[in-house]
Amino acid sequence: MRLMVLLSGLLLAGCASARHIYLPDGSAGRMVSCSGAEQDWGDCMNSAHKICDGEYRIVERYDERTGGALVPGDAGTQTWSSSRDRKMLVACKE
Repeated sequence: MRLMVLLSGLLLAGCASARHIYLPDGSAGRMVSCSGAEQDWGDCMNSAHKICDGEYRIVERYDERTGGALVPGDAGTQTWSSSRDRKMLVACKE
């Protein structure tokens, strides 16, 4: 049961999202987040493509390993599970 709750939390935390942000030059940008064990850079790029209606420029990328926990497995074994905090700052091309 605890494993199901942990996996559900990881899946919910792994949804790609984006928010408006201003770039250092004052222009509009978007911070795209694709954090979690189930997400990767491809998810960030797909999200940026959707948000920008096609073309975008990557301004900066952030990638950091976050936390972790021992997850109980079969026959008394345990597995270390950690996650990634991925963010991509993009500027949509016009």
